[in-house]
Amino acid sequence: MRQIIGFWAFAIYIFCAVNALAATHSVVRNGCGPLSGLTGGNVSSAVSDCLDRGTFTDPRDGEVYRWARIGDQIWMAENLRYKTEKGSWCWENDETECKKRGRFYNWNTAQRVAPPGWHIASEKEWQELEAFLGLTPEQIEQTGIDRGGKTNTIASRLKLPGSWPTEYNGKQIEITNDTGFSAVETGFFALGEFTHAGYASWWTSTDENDRAWVRMIGFSDNKSQRALNNKEHAFSVRCIKDEPPDD
Repeated sequence: MRQIIGFWAFAIYIFCAVNALAATHSVVRNGCGPLSGLTGGNVSSAVSDCLDRGTFTDPRDGEVYRWARIGDQIWMAENLRYKTEKGSWCWENDETECKKRGRFYNWNTAQRVAPPGWHIASEKEWQELEAFLGLTPEQIEQTGIDRGGKTNTIASRLKLPGSWPTEYNGKQIEITNDTGFSAVETGFFALGEFTHAGYASWWTSTDENDRAWVRMIGFSDNKSQRALNNKEHAFSVRCIKDEPPDD
């Protein structure tokens, strides 16, 4: 009898401990797969192998960020807000705007701002995301505002509902955010001006001489645009979780 009581007491303890940990770190569980741990950037969530969302804390400033698993990648589900001494801006120089939009960074500064255990997504990693969302290899390599033609509508799965128009010139714009990426309109900073308020743009870590690759989505459609841009301009940053080291 004592052994039976001990077993159930232990089982109840484990159940409570796991649920308390999940609640503390705002983990969403899908109820499948064994529990495992994420580390880096003070991520200590108890997660399942098929978990898709949670939070982590940046140990440098205590900022809490949401993250989302999309395919085989783990992305920040918010734009980075880490404040630097130079090379970054809030919209209209209003610090309160950074809470919603994140900060804008010139390219050189952007390469140094990722939280521990995370890194700014490369061109290859953005392409992996786009392939997972349905772009063909040919579409992925295209550039410009008409990239991918009418079948490039992947931004619908990246936009946060309530943060973008759902109609433009009489045409409905579907927004699902089923990936949890949760993009919002941000604008960017270029040539001394805050501009393009109805767009969201992100640096990649991949450069070519004095320019670097950028991803952009906008208010008028659901295309994902790809272009090289001047490194002095300031765009948002989305980080991706570092790959675990090989055993």
